[in-house]
Amino acid sequence: MTQEIPLEVKERAAAKAAYIKSLIGFAGTLCLLAIINLLTSPGYLWFLWVVLFGGAAYVIKGVKVFGNLNALEADLHKHFEKKEMEKLKKS
Repeated sequence: MTQEIPLEVKERAAAKAAYIKSLIGFAGTLCLLAIINLLTSPGYLWFLWVVLFGGAAYVIKGVKVFGNLNALEADLHKHFEKKEMEKLKKS
């Protein structure tokens, strides 16, 4: 018997996945900007402004998506417990 997942749960999971995907893209962009900055004007590290303000925006967005840091920790804990259980079932 399969249990249907509520729409609210699906939406929250999708928002979390989208946030993490976006965060990975932001990290890649920061790396590219750092390389450009260091190759063109190593005397002034302007890419750090992007890190500061962009990072602050991602922290705010993360708190909105995950609720709070305790919720994030609980979500990660559940995720890793589930993964470990799946590994045990396979072996």
